[in-house]
Amino acid sequence: MLEDGARLPGAVPTRGPNRSAEDGATSARLLSWCLLGAVGAFTVIGIGWPLVGHGVFAPTDLLANWAPYANTVLAGTTPGNPFLQDVADGVIPQTALFVDQVMSGSSGAWNPYQLGGVPLGAVPNNAVFNPLSLPFYVLPAWFAPAWVKVAEIAVAVGGTFLFARRLGLGRPAALAGGLAFATSAFLLAWTGWPQTRTAAFVPVLFWAVERLATRRRPTDGVLVALAGAAMLLGGFPAVTGYALLTAGVYFAVRIGALHRGRRLAGVAAGGVAAVAGAFGLAAFQLLPFASFMAQAHVWGREQTPADHLPFSSLVTAIAPDALGATHAGTNIVEMLSYVGAATLLLALAGVAAGRALLPRGVWWFLVASTGVAVVLMYAGGPPLAVAQQLPVLFAENFVGRLRSVLGLLVAVLAAVGFEVVARRHRAGGRVWTWTVWGGAGLGGLAVVVAAWPATSRPDLLVGLAFLAAAGGCLALAWWGRRRIALAGVAVLVAAQALVFAVPFWAHADRETFYPRTPVHEFLAANLGADRYASPVDTLLPGESSLHRLRALTGHGFADRRLGELVEALPGRQFRDPPTLPSLVPRAPVVTSPILDRLSVRYFVAATSAPLMDEPDDGLRVVMSEPATVYQRERALPRVRWAGRSVVEPDPDRRLAMLAGGDLDPDEVLLDAPAGRSGGADATLDVAVDEAETIEVRVTATGAGHLVVADALRTGWQVEVDGEPAPLLAADHALSAVAVGAGTHTVRLTYATPTNGAGTWLSAATGAILCALIIVERFSRRRQYATTQPDVELGTRD
Repeated sequence: MLEDGARLPGAVPTRGPNRSAEDGATSARLLSWCLLGAVGAFTVIGIGWPLVGHGVFAPTDLLANWAPYANTVLAGTTPGNPFLQDVADGVIPQTALFVDQVMSGSSGAWNPYQLGGVPLGAVPNNAVFNPLSLPFYVLPAWFAPAWVKVAEIAVAVGGTFLFARRLGLGRPAALAGGLAFATSAFLLAWTGWPQTRTAAFVPVLFWAVERLATRRRPTDGVLVALAGAAMLLGGFPAVTGYALLTAGVYFAVRIGALHRGRRLAGVAAGGVAAVAGAFGLAAFQLLPFASFMAQAHVWGREQTPADHLPFSSLVTAIAPDALGATHAGTNIVEMLSYVGAATLLLALAGVAAGRALLPRGVWWFLVASTGVAVVLMYAGGPPLAVAQQLPVLFAENFVGRLRSVLGLLVAVLAAVGFEVVARRHRAGGRVWTWTVWGGAGLGGLAVVVAAWPATSRPDLLVGLAFLAAAGGCLALAWWGRRRIALAGVAVLVAAQALVFAVPFWAHADRETFYPRTPVHEFLAANLGADRYASPVDTLLPGESSLHRLRALTGHGFADRRLGELVEALPGRQFRDPPTLPSLVPRAPVVTSPILDRLSVRYFVAATSAPLMDEPDDGLRVVMSEPATVYQRERALPRVRWAGRSVVEPDPDRRLAMLAGGDLDPDEVLLDAPAGRSGGADATLDVAVDEAETIEVRVTATGAGHLVVADALRTGWQVEVDGEPAPLLAADHALSAVAVGAGTHTVRLTYATPTNGAGTWLSAATGAILCALIIVERFSRRRQYATTQPDVELGTRD
């Protein structure tokens, strides 16, 4: 591999070799600074004023689509990108709640404010332990998202740079690859979700894997474990799974090319141990996650060979807005295939002439993996059907999420192409070069023809204009002034990405960050320990976590039994979980006995939403503006006493009884006989009702059941007067404790399932990895005087 500043193949020195080398080094430094400037410009311009606290880098302006925001505090606000709603109703409220709970001394493991209660910090869904979530801990919640994105870009660019440098590419080419990855489709479209906090570590994983394959040192295995753990804690298993699968294939290719015999087996075993280390480090969240998901309300996630991106969506590779917001029923977040015109041409140059620039096996891996990914994502059919035989990964996760890895593959090929142009390298051969360019041209024409009926012509022309400009820069770099032309390529990569990102990314006024309305004030003053519910057009689902008001709705995976109970309401309530339940503001739903059992004290609807007008409906209007708040007078308290019990083991019959209102208010429906009950009365004194602890003093005239209308099925433990007691399934999805006559203290606490084992496993794994680092450090110190540096491949970090 040539060092920066070395004489490039085909270059003719005109002023002596020393001066030529100095000029080459200077040129490389200037080009590197130019590329860093492009990265900085993309970051600063793309995120904009929220970087300095003017506005919010989050889609909170979307709250203006919901009552009562629309006609009060956000009246006149124009909502932005509707495809970013998940960030506003799920990611930010739950992350902010977790940080607030931790800062107040709680573990933040449980969220009692949505879906009857769900795990929070106990599971990785919101990426609260991903390193890129750090800004949420040190900055206000409204300020943090902008700096989370800065951290993502830094890790994405830095990781790709390190990986490309390990492959022997120069600094400018490595930076070009980093810029290409940071501006790829997945990192653009999923901004704001934990998905990009996961995907940003994909190149770091590949860099660590390359180090392990070539250097074979324990510390390199530690790096693999750290990168893998960061991804596992990122809350998006599909990205981590696709990345680990692809990196595993890459590792096999590299060690197969470099090692033989016992050394091959040893390095392979080291790779397996490193991945095990990643899972061990993340075990404190992974084990509870597996426990909860085994009981979660999940359905409709099965994949078929027809579930792939349309072939025509490849046109968005150079024209991201060419198909508009939706195409073939897929939203732009899932569909976008953007790499950029300049990046695409650089990648083609890397395919055509970059093989000789890379270590053994790398070029073949990059080209073959890119081809396989494209076929799986855009053609589907038999190849995808075969992949879907793998458990979980392709079978239950949309193959389009593989774009997170495809973006890196194309970015590295683009870095190779940048090096090809910078060196004027012709090692690919004319026949192969023309085959690549000719095939690319025909493929591009096929994509444009396929997409033409649905394209936005001006946006497609803009993409073609960027393609022509990038082609001109590359031609000028090949035949003329390389420094200026390659700097122009960097500018084009950043500029085209900004053309898409600036209007797509969320930029909202600070005033839109979850303001409180008169409705919130009313609920805060009157709701107490009970719940409210609302339809899809009122009170953004999930915001309850931020306002600390218990809501039946929310955004996340609910407990399976709670989901079944909510589905027993008239009509369909869930759309492909974890999408939130969407209660319809009509009489059969709003007056259902199921909502009484779930302690829904208030139903909030937009003023334009009509409800029933029967005289004895159990509803009373307690607020009419800026939204209509109905008090549900038949709702049962969330913490209540049941003096009598009914047993029904059949789940369908239980749900029918609850929906039909077959139970009296002082009755509880149990799965199986547990404890005695004979109509006794009791008084309850709720001493503690916090996120992870509920303590009630019960004074009963006889035996009965203390009922808590929460989904406490997984992880909750009970003590009665300090002694362990069973937590019973009540009213199909809720919880009850059998209590005898007299005065008793019942205490329910959340203990993250398997967290004890998970925490010990994570701690032990961390200790082992630290020991490996220390042992290797001292070993290398002792051998330093007699051991030469490892220069087996002549590559650099």
